[in-house]
Amino acid sequence: MIIVADGQIKHIVPVEEILHLESRRVYTIFHLKNAPQIISCQHIGKVYNSLDRSIFLRVHRSHIVNLLEIKTCQLSRNGKIILSDNTVVSIAQRRKTELIRHLYQLSQPMEKMKIDPRRTDIISSKSDMMAE
Repeated sequence: MIIVADGQIKHIVPVEEILHLESRRVYTIFHLKNAPQIISCQHIGKVYNSLDRSIFLRVHRSHIVNLLEIKTCQLSRNGKIILSDNTVVSIAQRRKTELIRHLYQLSQPMEKMKIDPRRTDIISSKSDMMAE
């Protein structure tokens, strides 16, 4: 959970509800999955320091994304991320390597597990699938 100050009101926001954050001058806009956006008077840098860096990454000076909500990455010269709600976020050229590293780290546990569509359980390795 994170506490987001919106003027006099304080919102308690579950971290998993955050899709991305956007900086607009001195304000930070929290774009959420199942709730209206919240505009905070906190600077995006201060908000970033309070977030889990294994899940959230600042991909641009004005954007922080929830890495678990990335649907597509376009890593060409004008890189873009498409989030689960189809929002398009620009990637700064100097942040691409860090983004790739974070996505690779997130994918590691998932790649080790193979799913057999005929079964509902998770198979731990290729050799387990071959044994069937």
